[in-house]
Amino acid sequence: MTHTFTEEDQVPRMTPAVRWLLALNAVVFFLQFTLAGAENMREALGFRLDELPSQWYTIGTHLFVHSGFWTLILNVYLLFVFGPRLEQAWGTRAFRNFYIWCGLGGWLVHTLLVRDATLVGATSAVLGVTMAYALR
Repeated sequence: MTHTFTEEDQVPRMTPAVRWLLALNAVVFFLQFTLAGAENMREALGFRLDELPSQWYTIGTHLFVHSGFWTLILNVYLLFVFGPRLEQAWGTRAFRNFYIWCGLGGWLVHTLLVRDATLVGATSAVLGVTMAYALR
């Protein structure tokens, strides 16, 4: 009996960009709820429209601060399941860029629709990865 190799057989369990993204989320979450404090991390790295342009960097850093344990777990799980498959198919650079653009898309929607709330979490980027996998 011969085994036919499918795409699933060739996908590594972990790829470089996914590994880095998972590590960044875990490290920031650890710092958020142990050393720095959740509120301090949200203030330092979460995006607020009224703090532009002085805290311009929060346009990107908000992707690594999460509002709670279950939000982090869902984002990490979805990234772990679908991320390596896309990264393997597209390459590390294209996957990383797609992830960032999805996160920026979520930021843009937040900026257009919400004026007075702090934006945190990687949900927009992770859902972009999930949707890309579903469409693929």
